[in-house]
Amino acid sequence: FANTKKNTEKKHSSGMPGEQTLFIQNGVLKKTKGVFVDVVIPPSVCRIGPHAFSHCKELKSIVIPEGMLSIEDHAFENCTALESVTLPEGLVTIGENAFERCTSLKRIILPDSANDLRSKAFYGCTGLEYVKLPASLIIVQTRLFYRCTSLKRILIPDGVTMIYYNAFEGCSAIEDISLPGSLNRIGSYAFRDCSSLRRITIPKSVKGIGSGAFLGCSSLSDVNLTPGTPFSRHGDEKKYHDDYMQMPYWEELPGAFEGTPFGRAHGIE
Repeated sequence: FANTKKNTEKKHSSGMPGEQTLFIQNGVLKKTKGVFVDVVIPPSVCRIGPHAFSHCKELKSIVIPEGMLSIEDHAFENCTALESVTLPEGLVTIGENAFERCTSLKRIILPDSANDLRSKAFYGCTGLEYVKLPASLIIVQTRLFYRCTSLKRILIPDGVTMIYYNAFEGCSAIEDISLPGSLNRIGSYAFRDCSSLRRITIPKSVKGIGSGAFLGCSSLSDVNLTPGTPFSRHGDEKKYHDDYMQMPYWEELPGAFEGTPFGRAHGIE
């Protein structure tokens, strides 16, 4: 017999005046209708689709249930009133630009299962002050926290091996940051214009720092190059190159520390 099962779309409505409707198809919340303020996603949903809540300007809080696997690209983009997001353990993916310009979001705890944080997921979240990254994270993606100008504290877990280019560019409130001993690469412009950053320790595991990684870090005066770091001494003969970054000689550190007090103290203008 032919398979007669059909994809069905369900409407989950509030039943209240000025009704809000969630359109759900095969476990995917595909779109919304109405004005949303406080939302609890139904437990039948395992994915929030692209643009599902984007530009919901009145949305203040959202509770996402156990069983959610993915929040897809642009899902909450420009939800400028969003203050609270509850994310369950088991969530794996937060898509590109998923929370872009959620400017009222101040704090977010990412579950340890969320090891797939895609580029620009929190781009321009200017109110964000604190982030706990998942313990399973390996790569901090491109522009993940770009221009999060209120971000004061972020915990980068041991296990992260790469910080891609522009990941924290313009995070002007960060004063110090701890890099894990698992880190291998810091991408170009990764911390550009982190103008409050005062100190940083580069662990000896790091084998490459991209050009401009700390460009414009106008308060950076204390850089601890851990003994054993390949470029921590003059005349190292090793050189590394890949698509994103290169291991500089000491003479090439101007590319990473240009425009910082540390750079000027070491003759880097």
